[in-house]
Amino acid sequence: MISMKVSELMHGMFVRVLQKIAGTPNDPYAAYRIRNASRAIQEMQGKTRFQYKEEIQGKYAERDESGAVILDETGTGFKANDTKGFDEASIAFGERKVDIDAKKIRFEDLAKIQLSPAELEILSPILDEPKNQE
Repeated sequence: MISMKVSELMHGMFVRVLQKIAGTPNDPYAAYRIRNASRAIQEMQGKTRFQYKEEIQGKYAERDESGAVILDETGTGFKANDTKGFDEASIAFGERKVDIDAKKIRFEDLAKIQLSPAELEILSPILDEPKNQE
């Protein structure tokens, strides 16, 4: 079982590093374990995006006369009708814990993948501790 905060699950760097390890050739057993974890994580990310849209966007998004969400100036987000409430709700949403029905990735499965310390840190919620920490 993998447990992590929503903010960790949805973090852009986490998504990129997960794609990196899932897209790097590995031995079949390691690739299988990484694929299984990656698939379950991506499924949870989809569910979380839907929850966010329903709970946060549904409550705080400004809407036009027809009920359509009004986009912000950049066109990538929505205008909030209560900025303070939106900020507080977004922070609280990010602090939620999610449980993902998957085994953590074995540290040894990453042996053939070049990762920086920052990438390892961002993956830490989904990794088993290494057996040999020297």
